[in-house]
Amino acid sequence: FEKVPEADRYKVIRPRQELIASIKSTTSIDTIRQRSNADAVADELSRGLETIYELLPNVTLPPKQDTVKISKLVPKNKLTLKNSEDAEAYIEKLKENLLEAIEKGKQIVLS
Repeated sequence: FEKVPEADRYKVIRPRQELIASIKSTTSIDTIRQRSNADAVADELSRGLETIYELLPNVTLPPKQDTVKISKLVPKNKLTLKNSEDAEAYIEKLKENLLEAIEKGKQIVLS
C-alpha cells in the first residue's frame, strides 16, 4: 500500500470506509451479517488488493485461482450416517467431488 501514489490511495480506502459506514448505519441484523461475514470480508479485501495492483506501476496481478469451499463439495444426499457402508459411500463421494474440483483447477478452502 505504501507504494501506491498518495493521490490514489483513496481508491483503496474509500470503498472499505463506505462499507463500514453502511454497516454502522443499518438496523437490519441480516444485512449486517451478510456484509460482515467471513466470505464478504474476504471478497472485499480481495477487491482492495486488486485495486492496489491496478494502481502500482510495473506490477502485474498474479493469476487469480478459483476457489471453492469444502462445504459446497460435501455430499448432500444423506443427513446421517448409520453404518460403515454409509460412511464409506459418503467418503467416496466426497473424494470424487474434491478430485473433480482440483482437476478443474480450483483451490479448496477448508474453513
